[in-house]
Parts: sequence; structure tokens; C-alpha cells
Amino acid sequence: MRLTYRAWLERKKYNPGTINARLSNAERVEKHYNCDLDERFDEDRLARLLKELRYSKADKRNDLPNPTKIDINGDIYDGLATLRSALKLYKRFRYDLGNEGDVAKHKRKSAIKTCYTCPDCGLNAWAEPQASLICGECEEPLEADEDAGHD
Repeated sequence: MRLTYRAWLERKKYNPGTINARLSNAERVEKHYNCDLDERFDEDRLARLLKELRYSKADKRNDLPNPTKIDINGDIYDGLATLRSALKLYKRFRYDLGNEGDVAKHKRKSAIKTCYTCPDCGLNAWAEPQASLICGECEEPLEADEDAGHD
């Protein structure tokens, strides 16, 4: 994880408690998966990690065990959702750094389309800004990521 992440969070006006929590969440994933988030971002934009941290509402209803390497004290669904959220924020940080490769193309695409994400499994889909999408696997409504591709 890059040392400039904290400064980026501060520039984005996150409060100190949120900054510390997001840094801690990201470090926790790195520790338990013995990985570097920057290397994982460069490999697949964190897709594999986000997939490994998925735990749906159906999993929760069926009382399935935690499928990850990370111990969760409390509600597994909420705990893994928090970690996925932290990874998505780090992903946004990396995109903002311009390390996506063709950032201009990404920004042009996001000006016409909106990125939608499943809150359970992290599935991403691009669609028109007013689209109403549902995840085929989790049967959860996808949430619009209004910040995707924007500064």
C-alpha cells in the first residue's frame, strides 16, 4: 500500500476516524492475504481480492461460514462488506493516481456510462446513468458508483 494513500484521503476530506479505519482495513487485508495492494491492483485491479471477500445476504441467511482468511468478530456480512468497501476506496485512489493506463479513456467512458457495483459480491457493470440493475448471482440491486472515473 502506498504511503500517499493517507494524504489522498485527507485531500478528499475524509475525517480522521474514517482515514484510520480505511488504512487499518487495507493493512488487514494485506496482512491476512500476504500481499501488497499495489501489486494486486497492477495485476487485476483488485478483482480477485474483492471476489475472495464476497459474502452475500443469501450466504448470511444460510448461516454459511466466513469464506476468507480474515477472522471476523461479529457479523460476517457486515465485516466483509467493510473490507470490500475499503478495497474499493483504495482502487479509486489508484485510479486517481493515473495508474490505470488509459485514464482519459476511462473518464470518457464514465462520462457516458455509470459503473454499478453489487454490494454483496462486488460485481461491476457499466450502464446508462438511470439504469436499474440486479445482480444475477446475489439477486441484490447494483449500486451506482457516482465517483467512478471522476476526480
